Amino acid sequence: MKKAFILHFLAITVSVLIMVISVTLSFQSINKVNGLISECYEEKELLLSAQTAHYKWGAI
Repeated sequence: MKKAFILHFLAITVSVLIMVISVTLSFQSINKVNGLISECYEEKELLLSAQTAHYKWGAI
């Protein structure tokens, strides 16, 4: 009985640790992707402003 309890306890502990590690890694990946998306939006805005300036320059 005591041996079974220890095995169950260890199995639950290992499962919880694996879950915590995987969730932490997932959140880190999400944060990394969010940073990349922010950089893309900044570059997009820069390109759109350059395009607008180009067309305004050509209209003169």
